[in-house]
Amino acid sequence: MTTEFFNEHVQIVNVRNVVFRKNPICTYYYSRGFAFFVPGFGYLKFRSDDHPYVLDAKRTLQSILDAGGFITMDAVDFIKAEN
Repeated sequence: MTTEFFNEHVQIVNVRNVVFRKNPICTYYYSRGFAFFVPGFGYLKFRSDDHPYVLDAKRTLQSILDAGGFITMDAVDFIKAEN
């Protein structure tokens, strides 16, 4: 995925009650927070993490996009939700 495609299609979504699977045994469940989401790809996560990039404040994620979005996608991956 290119940075241009990401910056054009990214959405900030609420992850309330969204479940992510780390492996067959461990899951992550979020009761609040916001994350970057790209339809068809999933939720943004960094390669060094095994869970999505979730923040409590939507305005913080929006400030990243307002500043021009991501410059490179080298350290970015995507994770799908279980539900």
